Amino acid sequence: MNCKLMNKSFCELLDPVTWDESSFVSVTREGTTLTKTAGMSWDAGAYSITTIPSGEGFVQFTTDENTTAKVVGLTSDPAGTGWNTIDYAIMLTKVPSTNEPVIQIWENGGFSARSVNGTYAPGDVFRVEIVAGEVRYLRNGALMHSHATTPTYPLYADATLGGTAGTTVADVSMRACQGQANCIPRNAWTAATNVLAVGNRVKKVAGMSWDAGAATIASVSSNGAYMRFKSPDSGDKKVGFSTPHTNFEQSNVQYGFQFKMVSGVPQAVPLKPGGQNWDCPTVSYTPGVDTFQVELVGTNTVVYKKNSEIHCTYTATTAHPPLVSGDVILGTPESEVTDVSFGAL
Repeated sequence: MNCKLMNKSFCELLDPVTWDESSFVSVTREGTTLTKTAGMSWDAGAYSITTIPSGEGFVQFTTDENTTAKVVGLTSDPAGTGWNTIDYAIMLTKVPSTNEPVIQIWENGGFSARSVNGTYAPGDVFRVEIVAGEVRYLRNGALMHSHATTPTYPLYADATLGGTAGTTVADVSMRACQGQANCIPRNAWTAATNVLAVGNRVKKVAGMSWDAGAATIASVSSNGAYMRFKSPDSGDKKVGFSTPHTNFEQSNVQYGFQFKMVSGVPQAVPLKPGGQNWDCPTVSYTPGVDTFQVELVGTNTVVYKKNSEIHCTYTATTAHPPLVSGDVILGTPESEVTDVSFGAL
């Protein structure tokens, strides 16, 4: 899931970090990748000239290996030595007794969340972001941990590399919002499995069947909820509402659309609990062009839309559950959902 290996249209257009080369200690830079050149412990690293001067922003990175230790994050004190002076940091390290790679979250040398989200793989994409008065830590677009915070500005990207020569942090990028609206997508995903879920896009990157997807962390009242999205390809997928997201069974999407090929034509099939909604007709679509939306209105009304026009209105026989989440389940390898927007009407 390394951005430099993936379709660039999926990776966000990020601002590359400009490193302060006077800060380099036992590292070299090639593009946006730092590589450790010498040393045996936490004795190599660098910090950026690029900053988040105020407001919202983030640093994002990946790594080419999961056998060595490294820390990357945002700091207000770039001159501080060692990883334990970084204000908001993700540590990629190993369990000493088993050598299993694990993720830890540290803030100024103290645990914020220990061994969060278990293990990780080379190419996983990590992000530390300041948004809406919170610090959020993400792996492959899925939220690992968050809490309210009041940062000290400006914030610099800071990297400390442990292990031996050859340890890397790659694709290090930053964005400083500086008042830009919607600079950081508010969609945050959970239960991300075999996908890269970032902002308003979810793409399948592993698995061979209905074994990939993600759900929104946020839930909204079913009395006025919407899920809007595009299918940029003709692969098999289901998108809509779930309550709650529990697994990647196809039945998990209760109201939404299933996308599939029928006689060589891309088709969108309205869904209700139990499967296809036979009260609403299937509709053809053009991948990447047509926009779909599902709405829950009142206690039991479902509205299916294509390109903002009502395709079908359905009255359910039972009341909607009180809260719903957005859910994406992907079947075909490399299939994806884009332009996702979820919330209250």
